[in-house]
Amino acid sequence: MSETTCSQCGAPLENEEEICSNCEATVDSVRSPTKAAPPPPRVATTPPPQAVEPTPAAARIVADIMIRKVATLFEGEPLEEAEKGFKKVRFRHVPVVGADGHFIGLLSLRHLLRVLPSPFDPDAEARRSAILSQHRVGDIMARNVKTVQASTPLETAARLMLDEKQDCLPVIDDENKLIGVVTLSDFVQLALHLLASQP
Repeated sequence: MSETTCSQCGAPLENEEEICSNCEATVDSVRSPTKAAPPPPRVATTPPPQAVEPTPAAARIVADIMIRKVATLFEGEPLEEAEKGFKKVRFRHVPVVGADGHFIGLLSLRHLLRVLPSPFDPDAEARRSAILSQHRVGDIMARNVKTVQASTPLETAARLMLDEKQDCLPVIDDENKLIGVVTLSDFVQLALHLLASQP
């Protein structure tokens, strides 16, 4: 029998041997004494950790962004008080509630400005004072206002605002009591936050 030498340990090999009996090295198929078999590929013992998918914005609800501390008005209050409220809290929309806290309407700054005279009118100040003192919140507020609940998906609320052209959605509970509002500004802040978090 012709013999070759193991490339690993130098021990003699017979032609039919595939594994060296001395060091157990694999013998190359072409019987080259200088070429060792390549080592087997490394196998990972544990799989790499999976990346956690972020929660999509569509899965969020109104409760995540709504304003909970809200200034309110009663429908019997004079418009003069409403004007003071707008200046004090700097909101553009104020919900109107009953004595028991039930939501009944929404007064916006736009509603108020619509009934006040133009500052260019000669007797604008006198007319303005008369309107603010003689009329009540209930005279000009919007009554058939679309509302949402805290558990309403944000996508649903956003589509409702677009369809109804409302800049503010009152948030009510199961008993129609006001618990907050969600506004167009809240959605803009959410959009900015999501944009800033993008890589």
